[in-house]
Amino acid sequence: MARRPIRDPIAVLEAAYTWDPDEDRWLGSVAASVSAYQVGGGVIAYTVCADTQTRVVATAETPDASSEIASTLHRVTRGFPVPLARALYAPAEFVGNAGYRARRIAQEATEPIQAAAQRARERVPGVWGLISGNPQQRAMMLGFPRADSQVLPDEAFPTDDSRVLGLVGAHLGAALRLRLSAAATGHHAPPDAVLNPNGKLLHAEGAAATLQARQSLVAAVIDAERARGALRRAAPEEAVEAWRSLVRGQWTIVDTVERDGKRLLLARRNPLQKRDLLALNAGEQDVAWLAALGHSNKYMAYQLGIPTPTVASRLRRAMRKLRATSRAELISKLGVMQS
Repeated sequence: MARRPIRDPIAVLEAAYTWDPDEDRWLGSVAASVSAYQVGGGVIAYTVCADTQTRVVATAETPDASSEIASTLHRVTRGFPVPLARALYAPAEFVGNAGYRARRIAQEATEPIQAAAQRARERVPGVWGLISGNPQQRAMMLGFPRADSQVLPDEAFPTDDSRVLGLVGAHLGAALRLRLSAAATGHHAPPDAVLNPNGKLLHAEGAAATLQARQSLVAAVIDAERARGALRRAAPEEAVEAWRSLVRGQWTIVDTVERDGKRLLLARRNPLQKRDLLALNAGEQDVAWLAALGHSNKYMAYQLGIPTPTVASRLRRAMRKLRATSRAELISKLGVMQS
């Protein structure tokens, strides 16, 4: 009997942050790295952009995935109106049910999106999906179909890995932002900071040279190296929690190996891409924008690399400045402002 592949979320992070100029090939490596989490029907991966129209940008699937299900997902996605695509491919904190998400949007949306969402509910194949990124620039779908039967509309992901994959999704979103930035500025643009694997800061410039930034970057490298070591094998979920490559929502740390074999870690500026909310400062904008996507305080804290109480404090200030009396009202206001 074949041994089940080891579920290693750190391997997924490493694949996400490995540079490859070919998006299909990069996506294939991410799909392969997450294949141990599949539930019998392989992994289907694709990236989506919903700016002026809905486009499937890159596609990949593991050898054991259904090409028919993959083709259907791609075809149906291309037919989504932009507002519906942005709603369906908003990032999630866990592996969710595609049918349930389409049904919820169909129930809550206004016309004409409601009708489009209802059609999507009828056409989307039954899969579980992890959605990351920002559909207005680039979102990623990792689909987990079942091999032998259809996934029921309300059925939960049948493993205990949904939450840890949700944390991995935060890194997938960061990796997508880095790829877009590299396309605009060139992959070989100088990093903001360079560190060695022991956490020693070798170089920093600009905003990365401030005392607070330097301390945060050093702590992030130390945590990431701990996550790569014994913690990776003993407690995979705790290892992902410890991985602080998303440093205060501003920098992402990626590995590189020099020609002489020396391993270095590069910190690259990688802030969240959001519309400016002029009444709020930068920290308040971050939590308000993430709240508008429906994220919990705990998940926002992970995404931004800050304590959960700090998220709550910034969210309260944002609500006060925007004259929102409840979180639901704040989300409603920001949803209008970002549309």
